[in-house]
Amino acid sequence: MERARASSADVERFEAAREERDRRAGDYRSASGSPDELPTFVELKAAEEQLAAREAWLKWTESDF
Repeated sequence: MERARASSADVERFEAAREERDRRAGDYRSASGSPDELPTFVELKAAEEQLAAREAWLKWTESDF
């Protein structure tokens, strides 16, 4: 079975995940030392995991395995 290459929608989802991770990183930096630090850290980690998943998907669709 031949796999499809990454679609433009896949790339757009990856870029959106990267933008969300960057936004969450800024939120976390702003919340450092405040009562909001823990919740913003959790949101940042979730955004990082989503970005990693999107990146892995793109790599998989482009691989020759």
